[in-house]
Amino acid sequence: MFANINKVSMTKDDRVLIISGGSHAAFFNMFMKRSPIYEIRELKEYLK
Repeated sequence: MFANINKVSMTKDDRVLIISGGSHAAFFNMFMKRSPIYEIRELKEYLK
């Protein structure tokens, strides 16, 4: 799943929302924290 996200063409201004189950969320969190491409943000920053 992470490899598929990396195939999507994105710009610096794009945002991606990933909705997954608990175990997949843990893996995504780990992979994205280690990647220099992505910045993890809390969803609550965008919900008002």
